[in-house]
Amino acid sequence: MKKSYKVSIGGTVASLSLLLMFLTSIFPFANYALPAIAGLLLIVIVVEINKKYALVVYLAVSLLSVVIVPMKEPAFLYAAFFGYYAILKSVLEQLKNRAVEWTLKLLVFNVSMASVYLLMIYLFRISEVINDFNDTAKYSLVVFWIAANGVFIVYDIALSRMIGTYINWFRPKYLKKFH
Repeated sequence: MKKSYKVSIGGTVASLSLLLMFLTSIFPFANYALPAIAGLLLIVIVVEINKKYALVVYLAVSLLSVVIVPMKEPAFLYAAFFGYYAILKSVLEQLKNRAVEWTLKLLVFNVSMASVYLLMIYLFRISEVINDFNDTAKYSLVVFWIAANGVFIVYDIALSRMIGTYINWFRPKYLKKFH
């Protein structure tokens, strides 16, 4: 595979991901959706090139997002979870035991999300996050966390279907001339 091909795919995915991260400033209600979509774009690199190259693109987008994107919560969400999850998913799904696979997926999700919010609240003192949690009772936080895990499971299943669609439909139909 030519280096120029790798660079062009990497640059395109990185620029689209960064654009999505900037759009969180225009559409703040999409603080979770846009970083998740930006992370989905790494599927192209994982499939077309390799996981190591996808990791480089993830690191570049994460660093640029945290430094230059005005909305810090989505940037941290991308860096702490959504950006690398498509890469990690390809590794975890090679495990033979589905119970271990899902346990690890849920563990990664919960540790990542807890870490990013604790960092935003206690280290970076991002006031919007503190205000969001101060307005809610401790029980609503538990309900939110349970719902977040449910949404993560749906996200993972949707991601699997999107990967299948990319490999089995989009790639043969639109990318066959590039290989």
